[in-house]
Amino acid sequence: MRHFKIKYRFLLFVVASFLLLILANGCGKPAECKVDADCGKRTCSSASCADNECTYNTVQNCCGNKIKDSIEDGKLGNSCTCPQDYGTCAGKAEIQAGGRTYDAQYVQYFCENAECVLGVPPEDIRPVTLLDEKDFGLFTLETTVTYNEPFDAAKDTFAFRISLKDYKEGIVLPVNLNKLLLKNGEILFGEKEVKLALGKIGDTVTVNVPLDYRLEQVEEAGGLTYQMNYEYTQKVKDERLQDGSYSYKDELVRDDYQKRFTTKITFVNP
Repeated sequence: MRHFKIKYRFLLFVVASFLLLILANGCGKPAECKVDADCGKRTCSSASCADNECTYNTVQNCCGNKIKDSIEDGKLGNSCTCPQDYGTCAGKAEIQAGGRTYDAQYVQYFCENAECVLGVPPEDIRPVTLLDEKDFGLFTLETTVTYNEPFDAAKDTFAFRISLKDYKEGIVLPVNLNKLLLKNGEILFGEKEVKLALGKIGDTVTVNVPLDYRLEQVEEAGGLTYQMNYEYTQKVKDERLQDGSYSYKDELVRDDYQKRFTTKITFVNP
């Protein structure tokens, strides 16, 4: 009886081994598919059914195939049209100062017109307007200066709006504006010859002064002063007359006025 049990167990072992061998050779494996449509969808892959098995082939020029194709989904391939394959268009520009490297405050990589560019996103730019009223003795000028913060050295300008607010007896109008300068100490940042005249109260002139200065870094911050060169004619006493009054003569006065901006300006040149 014992001998029969041993042979029976041996027989079960042989049968089990045979079944395992069949399964290992693929027999009895359920079919994955019958037609191509039975295969599951994968990003940037085409599926086909062959011998009841699904096979997948990578699709070229498809965003998401982990290949940097020159064309991605019908567009030029880059980090803006296909960040899945090219990586994200992001990151601050680097500034070298004192042997160390710093991240810029404004200049960064961002997408513009489906291209990754280095610059300042439009939403980070704000206009700044400064107002100054100056009494020159015989006349008063009101000056507003508008500029972008940060200021793009390649394309932005400082917009000056100068008005004659008042004048007193003794001046011979007009007040002539000859030149506007932008500087920081002895360093000239920009200048413009203007040759404009203010002939009556309320007269206003506008001048756009571009920057003519090469930045050493993609982003720099510093103070700035504007200088206005002007001239006018005033009446001055000449000779004492017999009745005790005086005759007057015209005298040309040339001078300049300087005003420092109250806040630092960030200049960028990506």
